[in-house]
Order: sequence, then structure tokens, then C-alpha cells
Amino acid sequence: MTQVIAMSFNIYYQEIASRAQATTQLLRWHNPDVIGLQEVSIDWVQPIRDFLAENDYSHYGYGRYGADLFDEEMNNREELLPLIWKKEKFDLNDSGHFWASSTPDVPCSLAWDDGIAAKRPRCINWVKLTDRQTSKDIVFLNCHLDYLSNEVRSRSAELLVEQMKCFYASGIPVLMMGDFNFGLESDGYSVLTKNGYNDARQEAPQTTDSGSFNDWGKRTKENYAIIDHFFITPGITAHSFEVIDDMSSGEYISDHFPILTRITF
Repeated sequence: MTQVIAMSFNIYYQEIASRAQATTQLLRWHNPDVIGLQEVSIDWVQPIRDFLAENDYSHYGYGRYGADLFDEEMNNREELLPLIWKKEKFDLNDSGHFWASSTPDVPCSLAWDDGIAAKRPRCINWVKLTDRQTSKDIVFLNCHLDYLSNEVRSRSAELLVEQMKCFYASGIPVLMMGDFNFGLESDGYSVLTKNGYNDARQEAPQTTDSGSFNDWGKRTKENYAIIDHFFITPGITAHSFEVIDDMSSGEYISDHFPILTRITF
């Protein structure tokens, strides 16, 4: 049995100077085995590079326009979605990425065959990791879906199922994480749960009904939106789920709180 602590965190792409230290401190404090970050803008690149080097993490993941975290030339509109894991715990077995569209292998594509399109490209990243002690494999997927169109989100969810079906069918555990921009009653949520993916929030015996999107405190705690999720295949057991509502000197670190789950597979 392999135990994993996984975290998903939308760190917000702008105005990082006052938040970078608090963000990396939070990551170190909770010490996840695997992290999926969203909205890693060009300004975030160096702090995240430093975090990887100082804490012995490895990474994989591309952004909206196809840049990697260590690309020296990067579109200043880029937002990366890296998956980060502890080198001492996992070896990288396989990896891949695709764009949320009807042509997922075409870089920066964002439209569907009937013309429905996202506002910006959405690159989705996955890694297959091998636990170094047990030799068991698990797939982690990190995504940030469109925030404007329910139809685009629903089709993106169908694409996630399609892209992961080779692992699902072969019994390799899959954990999808990220800012899905949809709630519990949405079409996109139903697509995943009706296709065999369980919500770790709902499955874990130790859990919370608190949301993760705080909108910089413009929402009351009772109205924080539940749009960040972990979806897991039946081969994964979720033991706990939490929203980490840490503050830094009374200030919000992001417009999202990170979410964290403890699983075994």
C-alpha cells in the first residue's frame, strides 16, 4: 500500500511580490508528496524554480502556449500548470499533455468542432509516477478549465475521461486535480462521476463542506465556492480531504485556498 499526500493550489497569476514567500512557506509546511499548481505566470517562474531546487522536487508541465517552467523565452501571457513531486518518493515513468479542444494534440487549440471555444487555450498535464518503495504506478493529472462556458467545461471533462481511459481500463489508479471551475451540481462534475471517478471530498471519512474559492475575501466563508477538486478512480482510497484556509498575517495568499487529500493506492 502506497500513501500519498496530494495538494492542488491555484496561486493566482498577478501581484506575486507580497505573496511569493508566504506561498512557498505554505507548500513547505504542508510538505505534499505531489502538488498541482495553476496560474503559474511568468512572474511566478523563479520562485517556483527556487522552491523545486531547495526542496528536492521534480516537475513536469506546460502552459497555455506550450512553455515549460524552465524555458528561457516565454510568452508573457503564459500560465503554466506544473505537476510537482518528491524525487525521493517517485520516479517519472511517463508523461503527457494536451489542449482542451476537439484537436487536443494541436498546441494552443481551444475550439470544438461546432465552433464552441474557450476564451484562452487550456493545456492539461499528466504524469505516471512509480513509487520507489512499492514499485506501484499512479497517474496524476492537473487542469485548469475554462471559467466562462459551462459547455466548454463539460466537453473538457469528457476529454479528460477520454484521455485517461487507457490507464483507467488497465487498472492504473488516476487522480485528477485542479481548478475545474465547476461545482457539485454542474454538468462537468456529473460527466466525471458518471464515468467512474469519485470525488475525494465526498469519499474521505475525514472531510469538510467548506469551499476553496474565496475571491480575495469578497465571499463569506459560508459562500466560498467549491470549484477545486480531486477526482479519483476506484483503485484509490481517500482518507482525508481538507481546504487549507491559512492566512499570512491576516491576508489572503490567493483568491483560492489550496486543497489537500491523503490517499492510499
